[in-house]
Amino acid sequence: GAMPATVTAAGELLDIRALFLSLKLMTETPDGTIISSRGFQFLLKETTEQMWTILRQYLKLLEEKSSSDAASTLGFLLELGFRNVSEAYSIDLLKDVEKRAVNPLAQLGLVYPFKAQGRMWLLPTQLACILCGGGSNLASLSQLGSGYIVCETNYRVYAYTSSPLQHAILRLFTFEEYVLPNMYVGRLTRDSANAAFAYGIGSEQIVSYMREHAHPHVAQRVPVIPDTVADAVRLWEAETRRVSLMSAVLYSAFTNQEEFDAVADFAKGSGGLLWLDREGQRMAVHASHMDDMRTFIRSNRARAQTERRPQGLQGLQGLHNGPEHGPRAGPA
Repeated sequence: GAMPATVTAAGELLDIRALFLSLKLMTETPDGTIISSRGFQFLLKETTEQMWTILRQYLKLLEEKSSSDAASTLGFLLELGFRNVSEAYSIDLLKDVEKRAVNPLAQLGLVYPFKAQGRMWLLPTQLACILCGGGSNLASLSQLGSGYIVCETNYRVYAYTSSPLQHAILRLFTFEEYVLPNMYVGRLTRDSANAAFAYGIGSEQIVSYMREHAHPHVAQRVPVIPDTVADAVRLWEAETRRVSLMSAVLYSAFTNQEEFDAVADFAKGSGGLLWLDREGQRMAVHASHMDDMRTFIRSNRARAQTERRPQGLQGLQGLHNGPEHGPRAGPA
């Protein structure tokens, strides 16, 4: 009998967490690693785009260690697209570089290594053949994990799937009503859409995802997603982009470009910068940062005047004069 050997086949395991962090799909926080806005958007992309994004980054990280290994791995990857998925290949016959790529590619679902008759064997998966075979094969990839969503005019979304991943993706922009063994039932609401917008997912991404993964029974319907639903989602996103008012302080009349740049960098670093005009040397900073701005401006001017002290007592006089000789602050 054959026994799967994904982990012990050949080569080091791929650090998926580091890969996702380098793609900025995840971000580090004091509470741990969480998915980023870019990561949420990534979940709604087509399988082809997802896989090639990951593969490009894997090859890029590999190239940083060895450009020759990256080139050989890419060649091996493209060869997989022209191999028979039902024919096993002995790992012993692979080049050393190709052997090192087996485990990472197995983790990405492109190859299936297994042990049989005391030897290690390799099978290219259907995903590898479709993704790397090129041409008309790419059209077949859209059939993998797709064609399961039905969206009705009453904003209810039916998903004929038992996949926990697909359920989780649907929960990003729908309110879950109930789940059956092979069906997810949810509803698009303003609150569920706003939650998706807060993650960085746009209305067009939501509509496109439901359209591209439409069930075959409705895929030929025109439109696939009812206009009332699509228009509502776009309207809900537009409502989140209304102009909001906040208290701010306008800073101007800087003594020179160096002082302006230093203050601008401080305001940006503190997260209080709302607007910047480099040509006119003006900036608007949130009012809650006014005390910190005042302290920094004074200390920055004091440091600058200390450096100019050999020129005379003008620097000391400026220190006593205070804000009148520094940037002028006023309500924005």
